[in-house]
Amino acid sequence: MLITAAVTLMAYWARITHQSFSSNILNFAFILLGTSVIFGLFEVFQSKKIQMLEKLMWALAFIFIPIISFIVYLRLRRNKVIGTRIALKEGANLN
Repeated sequence: MLITAAVTLMAYWARITHQSFSSNILNFAFILLGTSVIFGLFEVFQSKKIQMLEKLMWALAFIFIPIISFIVYLRLRRNKVIGTRIALKEGANLN
């Protein structure tokens, strides 16, 4: 997702400065963003760990504020949605 944000910012910079390659970068950024939205929606709606209201909230966030919502989702909620824990340090106790 951070790559998508970086590519989008680069595309807007190229567009503002009237670079000839700006439309290509912008198209690539939209493809990355669309792929991220589809991935996020698929992962959230496949989950049996969260209620439908939370699924709808994530879907709206992914569609209307995708970059911010993906960062929040990946940092705070993904472990609950997919039902796993990720060890922050090597050797951490996973119960």
